[in-house]
Amino acid sequence: MLQDLTIEQLYRFDANCRRARIGFRSKYSHNDVLLELRQRHSAFSEMYEEVLHEIRSAPDHLITYLDVWNLFHPGRPWVWRKSNKAVKQILDDIIRYCVLNSLPIITARVVCRNQLRPGDKAAENIYLRCQQLHVPVGSSANLFVAQQMSDTLSMLAKQ
Repeated sequence: MLQDLTIEQLYRFDANCRRARIGFRSKYSHNDVLLELRQRHSAFSEMYEEVLHEIRSAPDHLITYLDVWNLFHPGRPWVWRKSNKAVKQILDDIIRYCVLNSLPIITARVVCRNQLRPGDKAAENIYLRCQQLHVPVGSSANLFVAQQMSDTLSMLAKQ
């Protein structure tokens, strides 16, 4: 089913359809893939808006991974690996949305509890994901993430 494909697989399918001047054989039509991409983009927009609202509402404009979990899974307890994987997927989808819409990477303002910036591993993950999406990231993950944190604050100040 289309819902089981990753976003990368859907984008690859779309690119292959566009590259092939005549339709190529697949169990999915190009229109079905485009519809699925639109629906996911809408979901990404809603996720972005909810996380941005939480960041805006936080006194220091920082939220935790647990805050993100509770936002999308209210009342459900954190189960280490399962919850961690789900939150990483949400944050990855938001990064993609930010890149596609030329917005600051707001996920840079998601931190571990009692920290003022993302940890080195989180910064590296944001950096590498943005690099994969062809964002000019410079040579340092920490500098890139610090700039995204600052850009997000500037955007919040303008709203």
